[in-house]
Amino acid sequence: MTWGPGVPSGVDAYTLFANRIDPGGARVAYDAEGQPLRNGDTGNIALALLGLPPVTGSFFRPEWAGGLAVSVGEDGLIECAWPGFWTGWRLETSPALEGGGWVPVATDPALDGPRWRHVEPMDASAQRFFRLTAPR
Repeated sequence: MTWGPGVPSGVDAYTLFANRIDPGGARVAYDAEGQPLRNGDTGNIALALLGLPPVTGSFFRPEWAGGLAVSVGEDGLIECAWPGFWTGWRLETSPALEGGGWVPVATDPALDGPRWRHVEPMDASAQRFFRLTAPR
C-alpha cells in the first residue's frame, strides 16, 4: 500500500507511475522494455514521498505519473518536474526539511509539453530539498 500527499486512498499503484506496467500474472525479465514495480523501487518511492531525490546511481527509479519528480542528471543539473495541469503551484527550496527556510526557487519554471520544468546547476557542497506549495 502506498499513501502520501497527492496519492488517493485505494488507488491502483500502477496508475501512479509513468514508467511501470502491470504485469498481470507474468514474470517480467529485468531487461524487458516495460517493468513492473519491483522491491528495489521501495527506497526511491519512500524518498519521493518525502520530497527527496532518488538514490544516486540506482537502477530502480519509478517515475511518478503525477506529482513532483526531482532528478539529478549526469551533467550535474537538478531537474524538478510536475504535471502541467497543476497551474499556480510554486516550487520552493530549502537547505533543511525542518525549521522553515523555504523560499521560492530563483527562476520561474517553464511549461515543457505536459509538464512544468525547473532546471538548475547542483551545488555538490550544499544539501537542498524541494517541495511544491498549492496556490492560495
